Amino acid sequence: MSGRGSWRPALIAMMLLLESVARAQAPDATTKRLFSAGRQAFDAGRYDVAIKAFEAAYARAPSDLLVYDLAEAYHRKFVADGDRAALDKAIELFRRFVASPFRGRERALAGESLNQLLLLAARPSGTAPAPAPAEAAAPKTEIMIATDADNAEVALDDRPATPAPLLEVVTPGEHRARVTAPGYKPAELRLLAVEGRFVVSDARLVPLPSVLDVTGRKGAALELDGAVVGALPLPTLPVDAGSHRLELRLAGFEPWRSQVEVGRGAHVRVEPRLAPTARRRAVKWVGVAAAAVGLAAIASGVVWGVSDGEATSILRRQEEGPISPADLEAYKSARATRDQALIGTSVTLAVGGGLMLTSLGLYLFDRAR
Repeated sequence: MSGRGSWRPALIAMMLLLESVARAQAPDATTKRLFSAGRQAFDAGRYDVAIKAFEAAYARAPSDLLVYDLAEAYHRKFVADGDRAALDKAIELFRRFVASPFRGRERALAGESLNQLLLLAARPSGTAPAPAPAEAAAPKTEIMIATDADNAEVALDDRPATPAPLLEVVTPGEHRARVTAPGYKPAELRLLAVEGRFVVSDARLVPLPSVLDVTGRKGAALELDGAVVGALPLPTLPVDAGSHRLELRLAGFEPWRSQVEVGRGAHVRVEPRLAPTARRRAVKWVGVAAAAVGLAAIASGVVWGVSDGEATSILRRQEEGPISPADLEAYKSARATRDQALIGTSVTLAVGGGLMLTSLGLYLFDRAR
């Protein structure tokens, strides 16, 4: 409500509890339910419903803060509708609250609101005159259906659904209601309306399961909120709605971390992309270099084999008879080429082998991490 944080519902509940203890009574769940319904209606701008819920809660467990809530609801109703009766009631309730022993921050807020409303009430043309007192009307037969689920709707007796909390004047007897909310299983209620009474019912909706589906590299270890879940691939994981911390680890890759929001009843799919470590990238390029050196060794070996074959062929012709000076020069050239190719082959094989061993060492060391 205006000027208050999320601690207000807890404060109201605590005050109701303390007052119940003072009267030697157990805390009343219905009273808490009525206050919760009133707060929901107030936040939605449904001030008539809020007033009804707060008044019913106050009747069960009087509280100074409930007086303040009622005053605020009547104040907002006057602002929204210009209802002079609501103005007078707000002034009455703010005066009662300011005169109470309560000393919280609401006391100053109530004083400010009271001064503003008194000025409005003093204006001759500010509002319409108060209506003449009417004869007491017969008590209404009313039901209220409240729920803690956000954005809930209630369909009463197959009528169109309206936002919760629902407040209806009904005929005495049994009534049916269907309560729905995003992310919850629908609930079916049966209520018994008692003639001339106000009956409140609480719809406790069951949240739909939320699931998380994490896909990625096979074998990667998944941690969910600090707990090890297992290695990918994994089946879908049932989780609570809210924020979850994910971490994925795999040897040779940088750890992947993320915070994932999962809505109530949602199916969230996450596809992490793991980045290789510097060592794993080095393995790749050292392997490419080793392959290139290996191809050079093969080419050098081919040259060595061809040159050796030419030299051997000339020697065989010499055994059959004298060879020409040109053949002698060809023999010498083939021997020189063969020797150079042999050296080149030896060097490239040694370099290639060294690179392959280096690549293997980097790979194994990276896996050990």
